[in-house]
Amino acid sequence: MTRLDASATAHVDAMAHPRREQIERAREAVLAADDRLVESVKWNAPSYAIGAHLVTLRLRPGDRVEVILHRGVAARADSVAPALEDPLLDWRAPDRAVRALAPDEDPRLLTPLVRQWLAAVAPRAEGTPDR
Repeated sequence: MTRLDASATAHVDAMAHPRREQIERAREAVLAADDRLVESVKWNAPSYAIGAHLVTLRLRPGDRVEVILHRGVAARADSVAPALEDPLLDWRAPDRAVRALAPDEDPRLLTPLVRQWLAAVAPRAEGTPDR
């Protein structure tokens, strides 16, 4: 059973992005990181929420695909950059990082990165011990 949101699929289809196949695999990789993630279209892109939006794909015109790790719309005073194991992350703020995908890069590498991000910033599931 797919968890891809139909409106997000229609949005990506309408873009006619040259990296459409990679985008589809990136969407699946993000959703594979946590069963609680819900996909929708926000900020004119596929975005993923557990309550608040925490991961968003930025699909640049032309040939650019980026994954934005964030903590929602507004900057947070309690933000501390989590230690994430990806040297290609570009930290734009303590609560916001960007990871560009190379054209030939396998999006499955995003799943562990998104898991690390969510472990640091997402609300804990019921019955989960404190971090």
